[in-house]
Amino acid sequence: MKFLAKVFLLLLLVAAAVAAYFWHSMHAPYGNIPPEGTFVEVPHGASQRSVARLLKQAGIIRSPVAFEIYARRHPRRSLQAGEYFFDHPLSGKDVYWKLANGDVFEQPFTVREGETIFDIAHDLETAKYMPAEEFLTAAQNPKLILDIAPNAKTLEGFVDKTVADRVSLVATDELQSYNRIGRKRPHGSVNHTQGEYVRGEIHTQNIDSFWSLIKRGIMGSFHHVSKAYLPLYLNEFSFRHNNRENADMFSTVVAGS
Repeated sequence: MKFLAKVFLLLLLVAAAVAAYFWHSMHAPYGNIPPEGTFVEVPHGASQRSVARLLKQAGIIRSPVAFEIYARRHPRRSLQAGEYFFDHPLSGKDVYWKLANGDVFEQPFTVREGETIFDIAHDLETAKYMPAEEFLTAAQNPKLILDIAPNAKTLEGFVDKTVADRVSLVATDELQSYNRIGRKRPHGSVNHTQGEYVRGEIHTQNIDSFWSLIKRGIMGSFHHVSKAYLPLYLNEFSFRHNNRENADMFSTVVAGS
């Protein structure tokens, strides 16, 4: 009996030590954070275990096991994908809630109404976010729209998929990616970088007005729009824009439902 009592006492002490270690891992600040801070990228679909390993490898948490156990105690919350920045040691619990709340790294940047793609590129470079040429290159890369138009190898391919063939005019700014549009459709452009915004019937004021409507709606009413439902929001804004002079928009909606 004495032997069994000793074994039981030993197991009890081990369990208490493990529990104390897990508690310490989740409640005491920890982190080998360099002066410039540490970024951790949490990929979409990552499991709690893989996220815990990423955090451990980055020196953000003390124990991936304790982190995973703590995460499993909150089955209604999930760790949000995104890029996270750590500039000082945090407890494991604080790290968990940082990821569960989606407190991703953000750099505020405001695009003023009426700005062209070249204005935006200039502003990004001035604010030291990225070189202007890098932004313009990314803006001309069709990979960013493959989920919308998977067969579009160029922006021209995207236009082919989304713009009717029988149009009287396609008006754009001076972005070179639009130059090939004129091979299949009437195309005219204005040079915003040289202060040209209207030349006869050629201007981009309609699309600028539409983007302004979308930005005000999202920022002022919805605040956040998920990628999965973005097409539905765009459909709503398109309807509102196309019926902006309709005094009885509600009846139009009911009649079309």
